Amino acid sequence: MISWLRELAMIAVGMAFITGALAIVLKDRRWMLLMLAGEYIALTWLVGLALPIQVAAAKLVGGMMACAILAMSVVRVGYESRLSEREGLPSGFAFRIIGVLLVSASMWGLVERGGMFLPQAVHPAAALGSGLLLGLGLLHLGISEEPFRVGIGLLSAMAGFEIVYVVVEPSLAVLAFMTAIHIGISIVVSYLIVGASTDEVEGLS
Repeated sequence: MISWLRELAMIAVGMAFITGALAIVLKDRRWMLLMLAGEYIALTWLVGLALPIQVAAAKLVGGMMACAILAMSVVRVGYESRLSEREGLPSGFAFRIIGVLLVSASMWGLVERGGMFLPQAVHPAAALGSGLLLGLGLLHLGISEEPFRVGIGLLSAMAGFEIVYVVVEPSLAVLAFMTAIHIGISIVVSYLIVGASTDEVEGLS
């Protein structure tokens, strides 16, 4: 492992928090995709604390492929993402900001107090980054109903889970399988995005 990855690991944690938070509050799909790409960079960095960087780089390649698949669908259907319009489901900007702050503070507290019951081999920065991505991803997933936002939330939560899981099971086969899941999710989400857009067009005609 490259020594500076460990020494500057908190930069990756900050990147995970900023990108995860902005993915929730932004509406432009182009910026949301950029935030997702940033999450994959943070994921690769934090995974590199437990695995050789050459192996961890596979996560970055897979993540960029997932982003590219989603980007092709976004170009086709448009860049503006709607917040949830379903009655009873809060979705305002202020609500999302408060939710991000509460979830981030909660995950930080859990990690600091050992409430996540993580293996001792997990680097503290990796544990915090994992908690932030997992918590923010689940928040995004829970307050969204649009396929694109749901997909971003699911991919974020999975990224957080993988940061810790690679310490428990550092198998290359598992790493490849998890990367394939990210790509598979992006394909399904792309299909749903295009399908939803087609239904809207038919409904207006």
